[in-house]
Amino acid sequence: MKEKIVTHASHAKLQYYRHNYCLVTMTGVLGCRWHRYQQSTRDNRKRDFLNFFIVLLAFLYIVVFFIFWLIARNDVYFITVDMFQRVGKYIPWYGLGLGFSSATFAYLTVILLLCVLHVIHGHQLYIHLFHVVFCVLTLIACIVVSILIDLQWPHMWPLMYISLKKDKLNIATWNIRTLLQKGKLENIKQEMERMKLNILGLSEVRWKGAGKITSGGHEIIYSGGTESEKGVGIIVDQTVTKAIKGYWALSDRVLLVKIAGKPVDLNIIQVYAPTANSNDGDLDKFYNELDTAKTQCKSQDPLIIMGNFNAKVGTEKVDDIVGKHGLGIRNERGEKLIEWYQTNNIIVGNTWFQQPPRRKWTYGKALVTRPETR
Repeated sequence: MKEKIVTHASHAKLQYYRHNYCLVTMTGVLGCRWHRYQQSTRDNRKRDFLNFFIVLLAFLYIVVFFIFWLIARNDVYFITVDMFQRVGKYIPWYGLGLGFSSATFAYLTVILLLCVLHVIHGHQLYIHLFHVVFCVLTLIACIVVSILIDLQWPHMWPLMYISLKKDKLNIATWNIRTLLQKGKLENIKQEMERMKLNILGLSEVRWKGAGKITSGGHEIIYSGGTESEKGVGIIVDQTVTKAIKGYWALSDRVLLVKIAGKPVDLNIIQVYAPTANSNDGDLDKFYNELDTAKTQCKSQDPLIIMGNFNAKVGTEKVDDIVGKHGLGIRNERGEKLIEWYQTNNIIVGNTWFQQPPRRKWTYGKALVTRPETR
């Protein structure tokens, strides 16, 4: 007997979607899937992991560049001039670099946040190919720019590292006119605490002799003459006191202090140059003492020379020694100072970044000054 085969159509239950607008929006932005979200049964974990790794790597790299361009704001003029000499055309490189880094940082922050939220919800990522390609191109661009920066401005990487350190040193110089007045030292220490300074160079200390004293956790190293005039000094807070390796009090105009560091030591020379009323003999003696102080410093160790030079270097750029953000019109003493800097391959640091006019001098007649960083 022939059996009759009866087939029954199997009807799957209808799937109902919850209107999770937040999830729909996240999926739409991340994977360009604007329909209601339905979790796939395919196993895309390997692809999701690879795409997420690419997004994360691009995000971390662009964070580095975003911080780099923020730190490089003081070298805008230097970078622009250097690139103009190479390319022969003015291009606002700093603005382009910071703008691209900022926009890419914001974009990748959103994408990375969406990826994390998808993982938290337990859904597959479905990162759209556009996002992945953009991240890959960003990585390639960052690598190329990193190589170019390392070739052209290798000093920027150590500067970035120092700027990110929590235990970085804040250094300044101040023409105090005298330290003989009662309460003046306490006032200086209060200013150091207010401005969070670790090292402060002093000009016109007017203390006799040379030596060092301790006052309320601060250590003052000074170098003066036989009379209560001129004189230089360096005051450090308690975080630097134990790191002082030694000092050389060359005269009442030049003082060298060595500070232990890793991997190299830090050398600081505090000066108070002869005024315009001094004769050429005094000026020559000053520069001879400055030469002597410099010979005590190893070539690989950082050197900071700060103080009151009683000179104007002006606003005209000189090679890679003087920037355009100097003060006033260059005078004869300024020419002498620039000549010495060129001979010793030292830059006039505070002429390379823009600052308010009141921050460009350490002393002026009828002026009440405050510590100025150099």
